[in-house]
Amino acid sequence: MTPEELETWLRARPEATRAQDAAWIASRVAARVLPLLLRYHGDDDKIDLSELQTCRCLLVSGVAALSPTAEIRSVANAAVTVANTAVTVANAALADAALSNTPFAILPATFAAAAADALAAATAANALAAATAANAALVFADTDANAALAADVAFLEDGDRLAAPPPLWPASLPGDAAEMWETAQTLLSQDHKADWRFWIDWYNALLEGRPQDLNMLAEIALIPDDDWAKGPAHANAMIAEIAARHNIDNLIARNPYAQRVQVSGRHLIAVAVETPDLDHIIDAIRQSLRDFTARCRRDKSPNNLGQAINAAFAEPISDLRRDLGRYKTDPLTLFDKLAQGQREMQRTAEREGFPPDGPAARLTDALETHRDDICIAAPEVLETERNRLAVRVARYSDEQRMVAVRLCAGMLSDSDGVLKAASALALQTILNPDSIEAEQKNAWYFLKAVIPRGAKAMRAAGVTESSPKQAKSALEKVADGADKLVRIDKGVDAAQEMWGEGASWVTETYTQIASGSFWGMNQ
Repeated sequence: MTPEELETWLRARPEATRAQDAAWIASRVAARVLPLLLRYHGDDDKIDLSELQTCRCLLVSGVAALSPTAEIRSVANAAVTVANTAVTVANAALADAALSNTPFAILPATFAAAAADALAAATAANALAAATAANAALVFADTDANAALAADVAFLEDGDRLAAPPPLWPASLPGDAAEMWETAQTLLSQDHKADWRFWIDWYNALLEGRPQDLNMLAEIALIPDDDWAKGPAHANAMIAEIAARHNIDNLIARNPYAQRVQVSGRHLIAVAVETPDLDHIIDAIRQSLRDFTARCRRDKSPNNLGQAINAAFAEPISDLRRDLGRYKTDPLTLFDKLAQGQREMQRTAEREGFPPDGPAARLTDALETHRDDICIAAPEVLETERNRLAVRVARYSDEQRMVAVRLCAGMLSDSDGVLKAASALALQTILNPDSIEAEQKNAWYFLKAVIPRGAKAMRAAGVTESSPKQAKSALEKVADGADKLVRIDKGVDAAQEMWGEGASWVTETYTQIASGSFWGMNQ
């Protein structure tokens, strides 16, 4: 797409979004040359360009194009100064013979300057001029840049500006850019004075087209100038605090099933997983059923236990195989049918006394995992489950609520990182009647999603869980973190009175699930 074609396309865009469209394209063009701009920092033979201010410029660019509030527009002006510095640096880059044959030897400073101008522009015409100037700089023999611009245009034409954008480059980084970015990541990671992990992940998300938290990015963009001026160690520490807070809030409010709960060392942690495809989930369920049948047939025990388990599960498995074909485009019904089959199998296994580590348990655990995957793949299933749980919670007795508190406090004492912080926040929320209804609903659903998976992970890893006494201590620390709110303290006291010195939280979780009383999971 030539600059003239881009300008024609932009002028045909709706007036209400034309300036944002132009600014977004310009910011994306600017972001594509970040590896080159970072390459020259710290080199005695080149001009010293601040990585922090360069990254700030590009982050503000993207935020302002998506959320052009008055506050964001005011901080976007700071990007102009950075872009002017980038012009000098890029001119020095052009004199470098080693780069003369790369796609980046083409006035890269124009990209950053265009992005800054577009964001600071008060009129659609100025933003349009900035975007077309950026594209003029991007036109070169290599076809990657045109493909990238075409993908950006197609994304804007689709209409959902806040959806996950396309990758920054449609294929891999062109020319020497990949090597430059790898070098930049290494140098930033080796900076012992400042933590650059946020910026590395932020740019990799741009490269890969991963969705990012716009509210978090906007809060970072609005960090005061004085704090940015104090340098990377100070500003990056503030950014890390903002990112951690948003990660915790997102883990509770969005989709806790999108985080795999696993054991690292002796503690539970949450690790993000990719969104699965429903067709792949159905294939995985079929494979789990085939694996179950094969295990039963391989069983050579004298009492023919494998054959007995296979015969006992024959009817629910037959129903599941039918439902997989019948509801392959209806994830909510499929989710419910899967839950019905799982419950029937669990009741059968308990009634027949099947061993907890045999084919029956492996199958029901696999079905539970597949149900989690459906919650990740289908937002409508997640929301329905969240609403169902809210209805059940409204009918809970005080005793049922305190059981949940005890289980969460136990898991909290065995957790680390974001999972620990999110569990503490969820506890504070459900124990505080002043928290709003939406927060309560999200907190309860978070606990339902993570406690059973945490218990299974602890047992599968053979890790000894915390004692009731240690869990009580964790609960007291949560209350301390909530500034000893009176209402929370009363809830803590009630939970501690019911505690006793009996089963650990993992054992009690399994007991609750087996009895069918754990948040109505097995009802």
